[in-house]
Amino acid sequence: MHKYLLLLLCNLLAFVSVQGQCPSGQKNIRLEIDPDQYWYEVSWMITNSNGSVLYANGECLNENIDTFNYCVPADGCVVFRIKDTYGDGMLPNGFYKLYVNDILYFENPNGNYTYSESTYLGCPPGTFCGSALPIDTGYQVTPGGGEYWYHFVPEANGTYEVNTCQPGNNCPSKIWVYDHCNNISTNNDQTGTIFYADAGCENGAVATLYLAAGTNYYIRLGFTEAACIEDSLHFSVSYIGPVTGCTDPAACNYNPLASVSDTCIYPGDPECPNAPDLVVLEHVLSQPLALSGICRIPAL
Repeated sequence: MHKYLLLLLCNLLAFVSVQGQCPSGQKNIRLEIDPDQYWYEVSWMITNSNGSVLYANGECLNENIDTFNYCVPADGCVVFRIKDTYGDGMLPNGFYKLYVNDILYFENPNGNYTYSESTYLGCPPGTFCGSALPIDTGYQVTPGGGEYWYHFVPEANGTYEVNTCQPGNNCPSKIWVYDHCNNISTNNDQTGTIFYADAGCENGAVATLYLAAGTNYYIRLGFTEAACIEDSLHFSVSYIGPVTGCTDPAACNYNPLASVSDTCIYPGDPECPNAPDLVVLEHVLSQPLALSGICRIPAL
């Protein structure tokens, strides 16, 4: 009997010690981190979902394993973002772990996160790319205020429109469209997007772009003004139709996106564009630039 009472008391004390790290109404986030030898490149911050409220920030003090404790609101979404100024994370032998009230929530065992990595804690579906809400064409309304992410897979090749110029919106908005989710850059500009729009009507924006059938696309939506930060955003996704153009690769005006044939113009025709024959290698341009001659300066 005494053994069971002792066990119960130990569990109770453990619970009290965890909860006692932070005031009532808050939860404890514990960061355990072991940086690489370039520890001075590493920093982190904890914010709300859209980054408008900073709960905490920090940086490594040296190259030794260290532990940091923070208190954040118990309810609601918070985002932990770790950064590296050089862009190689903490490779090859660094790591970090995140605990919420002493329970392991996330870990990066080899420190590979390039320039930055974000972890979302207590965030509802649609708050970030990894939890994007699935949608189809039609009229939509976000579940609440702030930015929301949507996952869209077109059924047909062609031109699509994402339109936030809707009567229910009282502020201008932004539209970001991405063709990937892993290691995505969520800046407030066009960085990393395949399409970006922040204008087009008084209260909203319009994105008109080509999308390929069966491809995963991620649509991010949000208001541009703080006055509407708590408002739901009204928008629609529409299929405009197939792309019309010349479908013959031998023609001067060949359109590789076209699925409905139109007039073709061939070399020798006076209307054939007089321009250099260039091919854009998308897979090359999409890769980060590696600049030679840049090296780290060791800490003194």
